[in-house]
Amino acid sequence: GVAKDTASQTLTELSETEDWLATATKLIQRKFPQPLPTFATVDPSLGRNEAAKKLQQEKARRIAFLTRRGFTLQQSLQALHLSESDIEE
Repeated sequence: GVAKDTASQTLTELSETEDWLATATKLIQRKFPQPLPTFATVDPSLGRNEAAKKLQQEKARRIAFLTRRGFTLQQSLQALHLSESDIEE
């Protein structure tokens, strides 16, 4: 029930004062206290393809968590210390 212009103006004003990256980082650290797994930390009994699939699923899970809360894809990637190429693998 908020006019598009009002919402846009409010978001613009907030983006000038709010540190979205810090907010997203704190939120992701609170929800997922364990760091994002890597090939070195994934279960060694998994094959390479299965390990890669598990890693991608975990990345997607964390990105989805942030985007459902209104963060952009770029903000989500930055909070997770990822680049777009990290999710295209």
